[in-house]
Amino acid sequence: MKERLKVVSLDITYKCNFRCRHCYNSSGEHNFNNKELSDEEMIILAKEIAEYNPDSVCICGGETLLRKELVYEIGNILKTCDCSYNIVTNGYLMTDEIANKLKKSGYSLVQVSIDGLKENYEWLRGVEGGFEKAVEAIKCVKRAGLMAAVSCVPLSRNVNDVEKIIEMCDELGVESFRMQPLMQLGRAEGIDKEFVIQDGHVKIIDTIQRYRSILRDRGSRLQLEWGDPIEHLITIGNGNTALGSLHLSAYGEILVSPYIPLSIGSVRKHTFSEYLEANLLDDYNTELIRKIVSLVQDEQSLDVHEVDSNIPAIFTGENLELDYLDLNYEEKSAVLCEKYFK
Repeated sequence: MKERLKVVSLDITYKCNFRCRHCYNSSGEHNFNNKELSDEEMIILAKEIAEYNPDSVCICGGETLLRKELVYEIGNILKTCDCSYNIVTNGYLMTDEIANKLKKSGYSLVQVSIDGLKENYEWLRGVEGGFEKAVEAIKCVKRAGLMAAVSCVPLSRNVNDVEKIIEMCDELGVESFRMQPLMQLGRAEGIDKEFVIQDGHVKIIDTIQRYRSILRDRGSRLQLEWGDPIEHLITIGNGNTALGSLHLSAYGEILVSPYIPLSIGSVRKHTFSEYLEANLLDDYNTELIRKIVSLVQDEQSLDVHEVDSNIPAIFTGENLELDYLDLNYEEKSAVLCEKYFK
């Protein structure tokens, strides 16, 4: 049976007003020659996505609100299909007006990143006053009638902040609090190893499990989640596709994962619809893809360039490029596989 498009994550920009230490895609520092999709190109892409009626769409970045007018337009387009769509932001630019426009454009949820209380937040994100802005962003989101989510990356510096952040989220009416291991890519590779948690995140996971009971007993709506950033890679490495999920870069690349330096198409070469109608979701997986993905065994080996220096580093403008619609897709994949995995 033909695989249905279920989940889309769309990077709307890699420009950013922050330079966070842990940013896996080095947003704000892309200095290679790739041009981001124009507003017109993004709108065409959004219309095509809407035609396939996915279950959910996430607008990611970079800082998404740097292209807020486009964000509204994409929201209005996605209104035409029966999908849930949300946006990720650092919250610094959020206002009541912006939150209300997001609501009017049909967004259901806004995710704001809060990686610690004030001191640790500002150490990690490097912006004085950023913590207060993030908290105010959540208040704007809730006043607009949107659901709010908070994401937090655990480090040894902020591990003792987690309980207070959870309590703060509950007080603010946040619906979802998610943590997942640090993805050691991009600027995150520069974080001192002493700050990277090495014990399997036992304390963090224990705190989340304990607070689930506390929140349930008090009748809170806040849901706590511990995420696994490499689960989809294990699925692909086992020879499957990513269960109807695709990632689209701000440069128009179709990626099997935002963490792997390999594209399987470009909406600047062919329309998104052409790829889907050609059964990309069912058949894109090749030996090359499986071997690259299989280099990732855990979060520490997420940078495949570090595992195998023959593979280019991600977000350097040197991705391995395949195009599923090329007649020689399988052949080119085999050639690259021979080159990198002799």
